[in-house]
Amino acid sequence: MKQFAVIAFAILLVLLLTRLSSLKRPSARPAWLATFFGCLAIISIGAVFPLPLVDEALGGTNLINLVQSFLTVTAFWFFRDAVSIFYQKPKLRSRWTLLFIVVAMAVPFLFIHDRGPTSNTFMADHVDQLGNVMYNTVYMLAVAAIVLDLIRLLRHPADKIQTVFLVGLFPIPFACAVEIAYVVTAHLLPYWGGAQLLADAFYPLFYVGVSIVAIAWTTAMIRERGVINRVLWKLRSAQVAYLLKRSHLSALRAFRSKKPDELAYALSIQIRNHEIHTQIPLSHRQERAVARLESRFLELSAADLTATAR
Repeated sequence: MKQFAVIAFAILLVLLLTRLSSLKRPSARPAWLATFFGCLAIISIGAVFPLPLVDEALGGTNLINLVQSFLTVTAFWFFRDAVSIFYQKPKLRSRWTLLFIVVAMAVPFLFIHDRGPTSNTFMADHVDQLGNVMYNTVYMLAVAAIVLDLIRLLRHPADKIQTVFLVGLFPIPFACAVEIAYVVTAHLLPYWGGAQLLADAFYPLFYVGVSIVAIAWTTAMIRERGVINRVLWKLRSAQVAYLLKRSHLSALRAFRSKKPDELAYALSIQIRNHEIHTQIPLSHRQERAVARLESRFLELSAADLTATAR
């Protein structure tokens, strides 16, 4: 379980730090908030820092378990909003629903007796109490409802990334159902050994799903910002700069250009002009590199003309 949680945390942390500027844009804010609450949720389960250390800040009475539930539901809520904005789907109706879910979890949690001291097996330790069963059931139902709504939104995937989203999302409500089955059976049939099998199945299902979703979301963000395309243009401009000037320094300067596509175009024209002026043909490797670049410009020009015609 911890390995999957750490992987998910690492992915979310990279997203969190690389998209700080998103806070300035209302349309991008839900994605950043989902990432932020997701990171805090993983910290709160003790996957990053020792659980006693985290819970001690809240009094050492397992209140961190309730906080972790709040953070997880909130992360999924904002993630649902972020996906709806990214793919231009309907948003969730009201944040008051989120507040209602939080209260619905908090009330039965407060009826759990003798909650302390800090325990990694809080739910299993208190599974004999009805308050604990109700608290965990509401928590899992809330997560499952949000994720099922996400699956409904993406049920007709328009691209491969949406398909990966669905692959990651499907195990999550199944994991929630497994967890609910565990708490109910462990409460009603405390001596049945099969309940522990259900408990052990939850974490792999849940965190594998979350990790796949995090990878898909990272890929979607990279595509949206054109990161890969910009890197490719930087490499192309560096290549033609080296072909033209035979200088590693020139290639480095070209790679660092803020407009690598325009620079690559200008340099390719200079190479052709130099070839005509000197009457010295390019080598096979040089000709192939420049021709590949020119064909890329022709593709872009054709795409622009098609878009204009539409």
